[in-house]
Amino acid sequence: MIIRPATDDDALAIMEGLQDFRSRMAFAGLMPESWDAGVEAVAGVLALDGVSVTVAERDGRVVGMIAMCYLPFLWDRERLMAEELFWWAAPDAPKSAALRLIRAALREAKARGAIAIFKRLTSSPEKLRSVYERCGLVEMETTYAGVF
Repeated sequence: MIIRPATDDDALAIMEGLQDFRSRMAFAGLMPESWDAGVEAVAGVLALDGVSVTVAERDGRVVGMIAMCYLPFLWDRERLMAEELFWWAAPDAPKSAALRLIRAALREAKARGAIAIFKRLTSSPEKLRSVYERCGLVEMETTYAGVF
């Protein structure tokens, strides 16, 4: 398995992953419903300054991805904050894919001098908690979201 930065050529694979993610999440209404809107959203994410997208590729197929957004930390503007925008692993991805993607994001955050923030959704597998803890992360808060 290869962990690498995403390119524009990965946009369709990222969209397919997001469709799978959307089908399994409790907040599907917050994500684009149509394929075209999703592809446009993915292209927009890939083009953003301060956003990095990393993919896990196995046998020429994207089987996972993680996107991080870098911005000044609210309480110390001299430091950066790396906040997870999304991450996904295919149901058939190697078990190490999630851990390797998170570790790659942590390495990049550390290289940039950033404070890393990840999210564990209520619909996330419980084992994700142990993946985050293995990476040295601690649970701090619960996030609520809604469509208005």
